[in-house]
Amino acid sequence: MSAPEITLFGVPKTPIHTLGLGVFDGLHRGHMAIASQCQAILTLSPHPALVLGKKTSLKILSTLQELRHLFPQVIHLPFTKEVSQLEPTVFLETVIYNRLAPTKIIVGYDYRFGAGGKGDFAFLENWASRHGIETVQISPLSYNGQVVKSSDIRTYLLEGPFDQAIALLGHPYLIMGPVVHGEGRGKKLGFPTANLQLPTHKLVPQLGVYAGTVLIKKESRPAIIYIGKKPTFGEHEVVVEVHIPGFNQPLYGKNLAVFLTKKIRGEMVFTGPEALIKQIQLDLTAI
Repeated sequence: MSAPEITLFGVPKTPIHTLGLGVFDGLHRGHMAIASQCQAILTLSPHPALVLGKKTSLKILSTLQELRHLFPQVIHLPFTKEVSQLEPTVFLETVIYNRLAPTKIIVGYDYRFGAGGKGDFAFLENWASRHGIETVQISPLSYNGQVVKSSDIRTYLLEGPFDQAIALLGHPYLIMGPVVHGEGRGKKLGFPTANLQLPTHKLVPQLGVYAGTVLIKKESRPAIIYIGKKPTFGEHEVVVEVHIPGFNQPLYGKNLAVFLTKKIRGEMVFTGPEALIKQIQLDLTAI
């Protein structure tokens, strides 16, 4: 089939010598084994499983903005039904060769491309050799005896243990979003918080309190992050609230990068504000 209109975002102005191909959801240790050898990586978004109907409620580990924070040279190919129907050769000729022209391509052990996933590494290698392009396939990467996979990381983030998710990721779990107005209850309790607005498909970890850091004007500051429904004060939607000790400047409208490093405790219901204040003071000793 002929190629539809292809739009790529984030294409560097300088020539691309080494290009990584994949979905790169979360940029875990396995993804970094590819990205660390590349000048740029090409990712697909929305996640192919959502576009193809293989998943209906898949939550992503990293938004494009978060992915670019972790690895700046990210090229984004918007994934559509039309793109999914491209034959492997058409995809390689139209997107890779004509638009990006790398001299070396690096992919993971399970990388597939083209309509129906018909393109595999053997197909890529054969095509690339005819175009003078070097190809490298990265073997499965294991950490502590476990193959690193995004699906397992999602499970650990949602069900625990959180430490295992961080171990497989190889870095703190990043949440980015604009600061929006909340109820102001944290400030009244003596612990002002920045409330994050999150994209619909972002995976929010298991409810509870986390230790982490926040980037403010390129400075990393320790923080405590609450993810929960505020059950002490009635029913609420899940919120992400960030308290930065010693910081009282307004952050409304600013985009905040929050890194979760460890889980302190689960969601709790308190008898009232005084009991909650005592627990927050205790939580702060863990960061």
